[in-house]
Amino acid sequence: MRRTKQIVSSSTPATGVLAAVLAIAMSLFLLLTPAVAGGNTAAVSPTTFNCVLALGFVSLAIAILVLFLVTTLALGAGCSNEEVRAEQGAGRLPDCRAFELVTPEIKADNGNFAGNGYVFPDGNHVYYNSVLPMPGAGSGASGNVLSSRTASGWVTTSLAPPATGPGSAITVLPTSPGGGNYATNAAFTGDFSQAFVESGFDTDPLDQDYTVDPEFRGTLDAYRLDLSSGAWSLAALPDKGPMTASFNAPGRNRGTFIAGVSENGGHVFFQSWDQLPVVPAPGQPSEMHPFDMLYDRTGGHTYAVGVLPDGTFSQTCPTTLGDGVKGVYFGTGRVYGAISPDGTNVVFTTRYEGSPCGPSEGVYLRENNARTIKLAGVGFVARSSDGSKVFTEGGGVFEYDVATGVTSTITTEGEFVASSADGSRVYYLNSGGSNLGLYLWDRGTSVLIPRAGEGFGNSTLSSAVFPLFRVDAVATPDGSRLLFLDSADLTSYKQFGYVEAYVYNAGTGGVTCVSCNPTGVPPLGNASLMYGSINQLLPDYSVGEVSPDGSRVFFETVDALVPQDTNGLSDVYEWENGRIYLISSGQGTAGSKLSGVSSTGRDVFLTTTDRLAPQDIESAAQIYDARVGGGFLYRPFVPGCDSGQCQGPQTPAPLFGAPASATFVGLGNPVPAASAPAVKAKTKPKAKHKKKKTRAKKARKSNHRRRASR
Repeated sequence: MRRTKQIVSSSTPATGVLAAVLAIAMSLFLLLTPAVAGGNTAAVSPTTFNCVLALGFVSLAIAILVLFLVTTLALGAGCSNEEVRAEQGAGRLPDCRAFELVTPEIKADNGNFAGNGYVFPDGNHVYYNSVLPMPGAGSGASGNVLSSRTASGWVTTSLAPPATGPGSAITVLPTSPGGGNYATNAAFTGDFSQAFVESGFDTDPLDQDYTVDPEFRGTLDAYRLDLSSGAWSLAALPDKGPMTASFNAPGRNRGTFIAGVSENGGHVFFQSWDQLPVVPAPGQPSEMHPFDMLYDRTGGHTYAVGVLPDGTFSQTCPTTLGDGVKGVYFGTGRVYGAISPDGTNVVFTTRYEGSPCGPSEGVYLRENNARTIKLAGVGFVARSSDGSKVFTEGGGVFEYDVATGVTSTITTEGEFVASSADGSRVYYLNSGGSNLGLYLWDRGTSVLIPRAGEGFGNSTLSSAVFPLFRVDAVATPDGSRLLFLDSADLTSYKQFGYVEAYVYNAGTGGVTCVSCNPTGVPPLGNASLMYGSINQLLPDYSVGEVSPDGSRVFFETVDALVPQDTNGLSDVYEWENGRIYLISSGQGTAGSKLSGVSSTGRDVFLTTTDRLAPQDIESAAQIYDARVGGGFLYRPFVPGCDSGQCQGPQTPAPLFGAPASATFVGLGNPVPAASAPAVKAKTKPKAKHKKKKTRAKKARKSNHRRRASR
C-alpha cells in the first residue's frame, strides 16, 4: 500500500542547497577550464572549447534556478495549509499536519467519553460513546455518536433514539445487573448510509414488546437509523408480524441487541432472549431455544443462526456472535470479523465462561442459513479481510478455508496475536513451556522473533466497569511488519521492566524500538498503543498505527521523549524513520490518549482536554484529528448574531503550541544510559470532570482475549 500523504521532509532544503552549490561549482569548473588552457590549441580544440563553454553556461543557469526554487521552498515551508498551522501554532507538527476539532465546539462541557473511540480507515468518520447526550440527540440519552468530516469542518450525528414512544433513555452504565437500558454497540453499512443501534423507546409501531414491569419498561430493541433522512425503524423482527411481548422467554425479558451487519446492510444480525418465529431450517427442532439466540434478518425474513450441525439448538448454552457479544450483560469476547463482508456466513459460539456446556459447546460457522460446520478450537479470533479464512484458537491456532472447507493447524500451542489482511501470515504467542516466544507463521513456516515473547504485552492495568481491550500488537496489511509491546530489553536500551513499543521486520529479522528515549534516559512509565472501543462490533485497533513499510508508527507514552513534553503524563507521539515527533501538546494537566489512525497515516486522532485549535472553547475533553494538509481557519461569530448569519471583523485567534525546534530528537535506537531509572514523580491529579472518563478508560485486563461472561 503506497502512502498518499503530503510530506515535506526537514532535510529537503538542505539537500537542495547542497545540490545547487555542487552544480554551480561544476559550472564554474567547466567555464574556467578553457580559460586555463589559454587558447592552447594543442590542449583544447575550438570545437571542444565552444562545447565546454556552452555546457558551463547551461549548468550555471540550471544551478541558479534550483537554488531559487529550494530557497523559496525553505522560506515558504512548503505547506499548503501554512496559514492555519500558524494560527494554531502547529508548525512543530511533522508532515504539514494541522489540528481539526472532531467533537462539537459547544456541547455543554460534555467530555465524558465511555472508553476510546474508533476511527474508520478512511479517516473521515469517527465513532465514540458519550456518557451525556450530545447536541441534536433525539432524547436525553447517552450512547453512540458518529462524527463525519465535510469540506468546512466536522459534523456530529447523535445516535440517541427519539423519545417518541413508551420507554426510557439509554445509559452507558447499566442500572442493574442484567436489567436497565444501556448501550455500547453500533454497526454501520460500508457507505455510512445506515446505522444500527439500540433504543429504549418503542419508536416503531411494530415495536410492541414493552411490559408493565417498571424494571423492564422500554426494553432495548435493535433499530435501523437512516443517516440521510433521520428515519428510525425496527431492525429486529420475528419472521412475520410485529415484535410483541408474547415472544419474551419466561423471566427473560432483557432486550434485543444489535450484533452486526453486512457491508450493504442486507443482513442484520441481532442477539435476543426472545423466542422469535423464524424460517425453519432443515432438521431444525420445533421447540424453542432456552437461552440467548443469534438471529439474522435478511430478505424480509428472520433466521435463527445458532443451529448446530445436526439441526438442533443447544439446550445447555447460549448462542453468541463470534467469541461472545453482549446479550444479558457486557460481553468480552472477540466479535469483529465473525460476519463475512457479504453476510452469507457467520461464526458463532455456544459456551459459558468457566462452566461446561456439554457436547454442544464449541465454535461454529453457519453458511447461507442452511448449513453449520463445527470449527477447530473453542473460540473465534479473526478473519481475513475478504472473508475467505477464519481463525480460531483453543489447543492451538487454526485456519479454516471457507471455500475449500480445509482446516490448517498453525500451531498446537499458543494463542493468536495478529495476521496479514489475506491471512497468509499469522503472528502467535507461546507464553509457556520450552517453546516460549513470539512467532511468525509465514505460509506454513514458523519463525521465532528473537528475544520477544517473555515480556510481550506485559503491563499492569486495573480493571473497573468497562471490559475494554488493550491492543498489544498490530500487523501491517502484508504482515511483513509487526508493531508490538514488550517489557523485555530487545535492544541495547535498558527498560527496567517497563513496556516499550517495537517494530519487527520479517524481511530482515530485526527489531527496532520506536518508543525508547533517544537520549538513553531510562523510562519512567509504559508505552502503549491505542485502546479498543467498548463497541465490540468494531476492530479494537487501527491498522494505520504502523505504516506498511514500518517507517512510521504512532503510540503514546508517559515518558518525555522531546523537550516540550513537560507534563509527566501520557502523550501521543509519531516515530518516523528514527525521528520522534510530539503530536499532542505535552503541556496539559490531564494527558492525551491515542484514539486511532487512518489506514494511510494521514490522520492521527487523540483525545485530550488541551486546547489545540481556537475552535475549542470548552474545558471538557475533545477528540482532535492531526491531519496532513488539514485544519480549518478560525471564523468566530460576533456575539448576538442569530445562527451565525452576521459576521463582523475577525477577532485575533489565540496561538497554541511551541517552537518547531522543541519537538525533534534523535535518530535510530538510542544508546542506553548506565544509571538506573530515577524515582517517578507523582502524577498530577486530573481535573474533576475527567474522573468518569479516566475510570472508564482504566477498565481493561492485560489478557486481551477474555471471553463473554453471563
